[in-house]
Amino acid sequence: MIWLLLLVLLINLLAATWNAYMGGRLWRLVEGFGSKTVLICALVQSVVGYSSVLLIAILIPVYAMGWIDEQYAKHTVDLWYLMIIFPALGTGIVIWMHSLLGAIRHPGSGNFLVAVWNSFAMWHNISSAIEHVPEAAKGAGELLGTLGKGGASGGKDGLAAIIIIGIVALTIGLSITITYLVFCWGYRVTEEEGL
Repeated sequence: MIWLLLLVLLINLLAATWNAYMGGRLWRLVEGFGSKTVLICALVQSVVGYSSVLLIAILIPVYAMGWIDEQYAKHTVDLWYLMIIFPALGTGIVIWMHSLLGAIRHPGSGNFLVAVWNSFAMWHNISSAIEHVPEAAKGAGELLGTLGKGGASGGKDGLAAIIIIGIVALTIGLSITITYLVFCWGYRVTEEEGL
């Protein structure tokens, strides 16, 4: 089971890096609202991918040190999921539609395979959201309810809630920063090539 999780995290890391790097590489080369929109969507997907890796990398040591228990670790994942699923779905729809149009306009095995993969990914993400959003909302609601009962002065539960919110904020903030840095790297490479 741990190997599957590590494989998924590695794929997310590689995909996030590719999306941010290619977003930077292509930024100067594409024109028009539609093309720039697709690149922005890829950058949002990069933030989501990096955040999944960083969440686990931050959450495991915090849990291992006993700062939060298993229930609060689940609340952390619930809050993170609610923060990323709607941007992931929105940008995923744009990327999916773009890949379908690309497969229709330029039918080739590469475009077709990309459209098929994006269709599968979109179906998976929507069906997962339908299944998991209600439960994640319940978990996040319990977390925020803990804060409403006194916050940090609410004892151990209040402190755990603040730690969780900090973990999620740190995860997303670091993901945005890494995406930006990788985007700049790709942008500089294109600039140095004189394109």
